[in-house]
Amino acid sequence: MAAARSLAQLIRERRSVRAYSGQAIPAAAFTELGAACGALTRGPLGTECRILLLSNVWTIWGARHFLAGAARGGPHALADLGRLLEELVLRACGLSLGTCWIGLGFPQAAFAEALALAPEETLPAVIAVGVPSGRTTAYGLAARLATGASRRKPWGELFFDGNFRAPLSVPGGPPAAVPPGPGAGPFALALEMVRLAPSAQNRQPWRVVREGPEERARYHFFRQQPAGPLSSRPDWLRLDVGIAMAHFELALAEAGVRGRWSADGPLPVLPLPPRTDYVASWLPEERP
Repeated sequence: MAAARSLAQLIRERRSVRAYSGQAIPAAAFTELGAACGALTRGPLGTECRILLLSNVWTIWGARHFLAGAARGGPHALADLGRLLEELVLRACGLSLGTCWIGLGFPQAAFAEALALAPEETLPAVIAVGVPSGRTTAYGLAARLATGASRRKPWGELFFDGNFRAPLSVPGGPPAAVPPGPGAGPFALALEMVRLAPSAQNRQPWRVVREGPEERARYHFFRQQPAGPLSSRPDWLRLDVGIAMAHFELALAEAGVRGRWSADGPLPVLPLPPRTDYVASWLPEERP
């Protein structure tokens, strides 16, 4: 039996799959993933969410199954839903299933009916899930090239120390240096997992500011709205920040580092850069 892969391995291996075999998900994997959906009912910032593993609502790229989540409206709905859905994406990856986030072009009416979507709920995206075909399609290659999916911003553009004028250094190197190696501490590894998180059009809209000494630091997550096509739909970027929050929290949990999320704004990092606003903070677990 193959050894279980670490979260860091799953994140580094995960790719958006746009070619599926057309086969049903194996029964054991379907049951496990469905049970995980049922267990994730509230986001870390308090939003009530419903996530289902649906079959045969739609077919695209040969995928027959989809993760679809609904969140009750509120200021944290999209960040909370992104946080929960990305945990399921990583669970699916651990089950050797392929996934792909789909935020545009899916039949919203069909999914809303399958979810019994309430008027106060939002359905921002769905996630294709299935057995990868192993083929690289022309569409998939074009999509990957168009979004620059293999490119990620350097540390110095994403992570900051105390305020947005001080880029956070990579352990063992200067700001914007090479990513931390396997021997890096849990926070360095968690931030590297944030850097590798997927986002719409690979915009990577999250920015993280560390406040305080490393061992007891708070990490403040912000949304930076880019210029361009997504500028008219800035709320969608909160879904991406939720994905980044999942990578950070789950990587720390795997390393045995506990904490919680809060939406209380961090005054020490003000003023903010243009088109940047606060989303949430990760706070270390209080010591007895």
